[in-house]
Amino acid sequence: YKAAQADYQSGTPSHVVLFTDGKNEDDPGSLTANELRKALAAAADPNRPVLLTIISFGPESNAELLGKILEPVEGYVDPVRTAADVRAVFIHVAAGGVHH
Repeated sequence: YKAAQADYQSGTPSHVVLFTDGKNEDDPGSLTANELRKALAAAADPNRPVLLTIISFGPESNAELLGKILEPVEGYVDPVRTAADVRAVFIHVAAGGVHH
């Protein structure tokens, strides 16, 4: 998010897409959900907008929690269940999404 914001160019959409299974088990020192929400709130800048979409995959993806994390930047969570769903999400994201 911060890298896309740093490279922001007026008139050119900046969009970050993240895939996750919702588990945070690989890096025990990583941010908590609340810390990430606060960091996004602090980073949000209406003069350098970045669209943020999280694609959550799997039964433990916790899309509801991810949606709360993204509230400060008005991000979007799209839970998917199949490979076909992933394709549909990419088309949605490429089209600019209906939420932005």
